Amino acid sequence: MPADQVVTDFRKVYAAEYREIKGLLTDSREPSAADGMTGLALSGGGIRSAAFCLGVLQALNAAGVLRRFDYLSTVSGGGYIGSSMTVAMSAAARANGGGWHFPFGKTGQEVGETDETRHLRDNSRYLLQNGAWSAISAGVIYLRGITMNVLIVLPFLLIAAALLVLFKPDTRALAEAPAWLGLLPDGIRTSGWPLSICALFLLGVLLIIYAVGVSISPIQRKSIRTGIARFAVIVLVVCAVPMIFEIHFALLRVMVGAKAMGIAVAGSAAGPEETHWFDAIGRIVIAVTPIVVAILPFVRQIAQKAVTAATESFADAASKWTSRVVLIVVAAIVPLLLWISVLQFAYWGIGVTACTTPEQARCAAWGGDSWSGHAPAFLAGHSFYWVKFASLRGAGWIYLLSAVLLFLFWLFLNVNANSLHQLYRDRLGSAFLFGQKDATGALEGADHFRFSDIISGASPYHLINAALNLPGSNFANRRGRNADFFIFSKRYVGSEATGYVDTRLAEKATDGLNVGTAMAISGAAAAPNMGMASMRPLSATIALLNVRLGRWIRHPLDIVKYADANLAERWWRGSAGPLHLLSEAFFKSGKAVTERRPGRRWAGFLFLTDGGHIENLGIYELLRRRCSLIVAVDAEADPDYTSASLIQLQRFARIDLGTRIVMDWQPIGVRTKEASRGVASGTRTQAHGPHVALGLIDYPPLWEGGDRQRGVLVYIKSSLSGDENDYVMAYKSRNPAFPQESTMEQLFSEEQFEAYRALGEHIGRRLCDGADPATVPSEARDFVLAGARDRFPNIRPLA
Repeated sequence: MPADQVVTDFRKVYAAEYREIKGLLTDSREPSAADGMTGLALSGGGIRSAAFCLGVLQALNAAGVLRRFDYLSTVSGGGYIGSSMTVAMSAAARANGGGWHFPFGKTGQEVGETDETRHLRDNSRYLLQNGAWSAISAGVIYLRGITMNVLIVLPFLLIAAALLVLFKPDTRALAEAPAWLGLLPDGIRTSGWPLSICALFLLGVLLIIYAVGVSISPIQRKSIRTGIARFAVIVLVVCAVPMIFEIHFALLRVMVGAKAMGIAVAGSAAGPEETHWFDAIGRIVIAVTPIVVAILPFVRQIAQKAVTAATESFADAASKWTSRVVLIVVAAIVPLLLWISVLQFAYWGIGVTACTTPEQARCAAWGGDSWSGHAPAFLAGHSFYWVKFASLRGAGWIYLLSAVLLFLFWLFLNVNANSLHQLYRDRLGSAFLFGQKDATGALEGADHFRFSDIISGASPYHLINAALNLPGSNFANRRGRNADFFIFSKRYVGSEATGYVDTRLAEKATDGLNVGTAMAISGAAAAPNMGMASMRPLSATIALLNVRLGRWIRHPLDIVKYADANLAERWWRGSAGPLHLLSEAFFKSGKAVTERRPGRRWAGFLFLTDGGHIENLGIYELLRRRCSLIVAVDAEADPDYTSASLIQLQRFARIDLGTRIVMDWQPIGVRTKEASRGVASGTRTQAHGPHVALGLIDYPPLWEGGDRQRGVLVYIKSSLSGDENDYVMAYKSRNPAFPQESTMEQLFSEEQFEAYRALGEHIGRRLCDGADPATVPSEARDFVLAGARDRFPNIRPLA
């Protein structure tokens, strides 16, 4: 397949991977279990997963099993250690003239540990590697992103305030009904809501006509009925507009009325300003906003409590409803802040003038003709070029001109550059990406290591999994998943929804695309759009408060289209602008994902986040390739041992791929809970596993009427049985949540890192030497055992 085309046939993608792995040239190849491909999947879970998976990798390598895997598929935290291994092994192969060079040593068989392992341990606090300096620099970068968001949102606030000021430029207009409403009865005209009353009356009349019309008319064609319904929606919106304006005018009367009371008390225009109830709301919102920023990282855990059905006690019910209230506050805080800002701008822009209608008592109280004490000093009494702020509608025109100038800034804003993605990516890169500089074994950073730099055969073929967010795509989001599977690899980048593009072309056309960038995208747990984990009501708050770790990249169609463009055009085409931030905020990312039409002028951007936002185990892409053996390491946070990600994977596999997975994983959680209760009571009991469950993978036939294919899944779960070493159990006694501590904990101590690494090594070694039994499903029991023993000859079933 030419490198300058988008690949829409997955068989061509698989053929390119098959060539990399097996060295056999083929243009197109149907994935088949008969190919005997094997894969190792490392789950998400942040630094906890990275540490646990490190131990498993060390055990598999010590047993000689690791080098026999064809694929390495990683998600999020599993991608930290997986990317570290891939980069280090390619660097070592280049420095030593080829060969297999596992960077993390054979623990227990040599003195100490390798420099690579020591580097990981030294950087287990990767987000704050330099202590206070790291925290301060992160704060500055965060504020930079907030500043960009203000530049993006402020023009809209100014335009909204300008409309209010242009309709009601002074207190006389605010108090009196427009002259063109003079035909209305006095009761309506002086009510303060004349337009709303008229709009409601008109809406009521039209609804009556609508109801009578559909009652006496024969049933029309669906197209006619749909058209009438759409017209009714337009009428409803038009009638709502004057109501919205008059609600704001009423609030402005409250704000100006309190000021007028202050003037009356003081006896002069410069008197003290009285507060009012709406002013109190504004102060509360401003005070609560920093608290919301502080709790945003924990919002997913709060959401889980809010939707739980477990209310066995009063404390459970209180926690559930408190979480719901917190979520409502978080969702509302930014919209409230923006709305109050609009009203404040309008309040500053409305002039204070004498009134002429004696029937309006409040009109006489307002009085005066000055902005002194009403608008900030830098606005009141000053000119903006030829427009004076304190003149009839002057503030409104100044707001509009300011909005136009702010829109010009949009040409230079890049939402990728000002999100937290680059900060997160850089700190991950410095902690996990390194390799041998030369044959002496000295280490150097490999932060800019590209996929095209990976040496074939030096390590398993690496698939880094991300989630392609699709909430705004009517084409690709019909099932309501809000996401699709997206991969980065040595040969191809892309997804089934967008097609795949040659990785070298993507690296050329995309600023900063390399292994580190893909690793960070795969671990971008916090974002306004989070695939199946999205919380739509919170999208605006998360986006505008700049809690954004995801990244926008060009659609594969555009990567092909602009790959040969000059540097300036590639920069322009490769920069996601302010509209993409608004897409995140309003849950519309993915609009670029439509039916693939290469002839169209442009395709747009894709918003990528944590692979765990659609599938957190990394198994799905291995199933797509029909691997005959998959070893999956599940180190995600699962305190109740429900294996939710495995269950979700089973559903995806059945629906999308026609593949069944049959296994019995429940005994792992049962034994871990027993061991945890024993540690808590001080009566530690020891048992040999289980930590592993074997499963049958039942693939559909390759062609109609053909035979189904089968494979084996070896599922390794982060768990306890009581026979772990003393310092692991000592850590457990002091930290009851171990080994399922929250993924929010990303600043690991040496002890914490070692506890998870040692647990992973313990489970991996006892899997390889057969010391711990594994659960085996009754269906195709002999086949499953035989398939697992191809790699783990000593494995034995749980009695």
